Amino acid sequence: PAVALGWVFTSEKFMEASGSWLNYGKLRFSWGQNGNRDIGQYDALASLNSGLHPYIDQNGNVYVTSQIYINRMPNNTLKWERTASYNIGIDFSVCGDRLSGSMETYMAETNDLLVNRSLPSILGYDNVKANLGTLTNRGFELTLNANVIENRNFSWNSSGTFSFNRRKIKHLYGDKEEIKDADGNVIGYKEADDLANKWFIGHDTDQIWDYERDGVWQLGEEEEAAKWNQAPGDFRLEDVNDDGLLTDEDKQFLGYKTPRFSWTLSNTFTLFNDFEFSFVLYSLWGHKGSYNLAKHADHIEDRCNSRDIPYWTPENQLDDFARLRSAPAKGVNYSVWFDKSYIRLENIALGYKVPAKFLKKTPISNLKLTLNVKNAAMWAKDWKFGDPEDGMRSQRIFTFGLNMTL
Repeated sequence: PAVALGWVFTSEKFMEASGSWLNYGKLRFSWGQNGNRDIGQYDALASLNSGLHPYIDQNGNVYVTSQIYINRMPNNTLKWERTASYNIGIDFSVCGDRLSGSMETYMAETNDLLVNRSLPSILGYDNVKANLGTLTNRGFELTLNANVIENRNFSWNSSGTFSFNRRKIKHLYGDKEEIKDADGNVIGYKEADDLANKWFIGHDTDQIWDYERDGVWQLGEEEEAAKWNQAPGDFRLEDVNDDGLLTDEDKQFLGYKTPRFSWTLSNTFTLFNDFEFSFVLYSLWGHKGSYNLAKHADHIEDRCNSRDIPYWTPENQLDDFARLRSAPAKGVNYSVWFDKSYIRLENIALGYKVPAKFLKKTPISNLKLTLNVKNAAMWAKDWKFGDPEDGMRSQRIFTFGLNMTL
């Protein structure tokens, strides 16, 4: 089901006094529900696999036999996920339609999310397709369009968008865990988080939960580093509870994998109706990405370095890159996170329409020259490892064009 309502309030008589500056105004509201069953075929059912497997009897004789076994756990209670969404917005135009746009906010609640739930290996399965309890999405979007300058020989049109989205897990599987006081007494119960999937009630599904880096062990700290089976040049991790161990209790919420804000800005300039210049800027801001090559631990780095990135040496004691062949603190697994916020000059376009008076003595009735630069420039706050969108080396593309009519 879905329903939508709209009210053009500027058509009402009581708004006539504002007609000198408010040209158009509309309030709108919508609500709707939809479902999703977009998983693989038969994912709710068990599947069988076969193969040859050896076994040994009590006398030491080895036999090979064909076996059939279940390799996917069934879930007979699996159901559609359901999303209910509310949207409230306003559309407007002011100052003789020189500025127009819209603002809207939304709230969506999804129940029974379809996910792969990690399972303890003792069950014989790695995961099972299951329904995650409740996830909420709240966000805001702003769109503006402006005719900044509009006259005979020069015009400037601009448009922009700004948006953000916030997600939160309200409910998981309903499993309960004890709440204990400082003396170990049970004082209540709460719904359990899913540590295997790194899903926490009250947090975003894309929130990073990992060990926090506390710089790099430097010369003169050999004795302290040795307590963690490390040496100068290795990343130092925070031991939050100072118990000399690195466990889940020492992991922290370090940020988000998805952008917290995004915006786009587009501008077009026209001069004498012949020259046209435009550019597009956009930004994704407030998210982080992992770059574990900064640990210099996964390759034979004494023979080659897979990327031209810094590394710690006694002569160059960095605090954000490890030494070659570095070691993790007491063998724990962790990722190195860097800020991926960036602003990109996505496109620059220049066009020149040759005036008709210059074409009178030619068979050409229309002629336009164009130059376009895609991915013209990019600035990243902290990310130094290729393009922050795909981790590669994005190309800058120049395009020259000539359009004519004979």
